[in-house]
Amino acid sequence: MAYLVPETQWTEQKRVQVHSKPNVLQDIINKLSIQQKEDFRNSVFGHFLNVKVVNTIPQLLHHLVIRQCQADKDDELAFNINGRHYKFTLQEYTAVMGLKTREIVNIEEHELKKGTLYRFLEKILEETNKEEKNDKNISKSVQRKHLELAFDKYNAKNDDMIIKLAKLHIIENFLLGNQDKIAINETYVDMLDYNWMVEEYHWGRISYNETIQRIKAATTKQGLSSCMDAQ
Repeated sequence: MAYLVPETQWTEQKRVQVHSKPNVLQDIINKLSIQQKEDFRNSVFGHFLNVKVVNTIPQLLHHLVIRQCQADKDDELAFNINGRHYKFTLQEYTAVMGLKTREIVNIEEHELKKGTLYRFLEKILEETNKEEKNDKNISKSVQRKHLELAFDKYNAKNDDMIIKLAKLHIIENFLLGNQDKIAINETYVDMLDYNWMVEEYHWGRISYNETIQRIKAATTKQGLSSCMDAQ
């Protein structure tokens, strides 16, 4: 089966960079108290605390990317490795990640309200902008760097707030570490004030779709010469 990237182009200088941050999991383990970790383990993302954090090898991802071939379906990946054909589907991703992927939960954004988590992040944004000496670096919206700062700085005794921050940290910086979107998704922030939404939402399908799209995009001429997200 033919490769999407001709073998003659394999030796060209290309970069694969990993922007998902596995260290997020260790940050959460280090930050939460024993009881907070126990509460977190009972959530949809709780099993991630049992994951052993390892360093991703960009070279390995690069060799996998260039061995892609045409998949039978748009929502799958296919690879030709040493003449053998392999495919990667939602089924394999679900088995690895342990997140819900089948039922799609539709969220009506107009029904969401700005809650305590949103207001706290807005406060961090305001404080950060006040400290910024260069006007060009002032942010108009909450970005991932503000989320990391909020999580690191939070020292109050509100268990609910720190667990919400931990969940958002996983969503934005581990599951959906898309380099092209430095601003956090406000819908996800608002959803965290509604526990049932977070627990029932199809995080696995969203993460899977973003993952395969980024890997597929990396086979284009532009994608191969630019950075690629790998979830």
